[in-house]
Amino acid sequence: MKVLIVDDQPANQLMLSGLIKRFGHQVTCADNGIEAIDIFASLAPDVVLLDVMMPVMDGFQTAPRLKALSGDVHLPILFITALDDQETLLKCLEAGGDDFISVPFEPVVLQAKLNAHARVRELSYSLKGKNETLAYHSNRMEREQNVVRHMLANALQENETEYPFLKTYLAPASEFNGDLVLSKA
Repeated sequence: MKVLIVDDQPANQLMLSGLIKRFGHQVTCADNGIEAIDIFASLAPDVVLLDVMMPVMDGFQTAPRLKALSGDVHLPILFITALDDQETLLKCLEAGGDDFISVPFEPVVLQAKLNAHARVRELSYSLKGKNETLAYHSNRMEREQNVVRHMLANALQENETEYPFLKTYLAPASEFNGDLVLSKA
């Protein structure tokens, strides 16, 4: 799993990257939100650990931009914060955060949160793939319906449908489903 740490404090970067590397993950660090946005596309991280208070661009501004860059696949963002007031935590969630890592870091909690969010990310990738497959089959079925509709329209034009004792009405259905004959004695 690739983890992007965005924090302006070298000590936090060092401590977090050391722990996360021991968990077996790849780590890249950025000093602020602008740096994180610049390297996001080339890195394609699976999880972002994002500091709230940073110079240049803080976590509140960075989170929605990173979410937008991730496209249709869910990007877990865990805010790194020493702040614990309810208003700040709510603002983190409103900005696009999915969870919090409190300073000082608790290794067991950090590992559990990373693993949980990695599973959510994998499910998001799976869902995206299934949606693409569904769209493919839906488009294929629609193309086949159009071919059948065209074939039937041409076949009906070649057949005589006007009789003095029979009134006919031809209208396409929303999908191919067969014929219907109504008669009145």
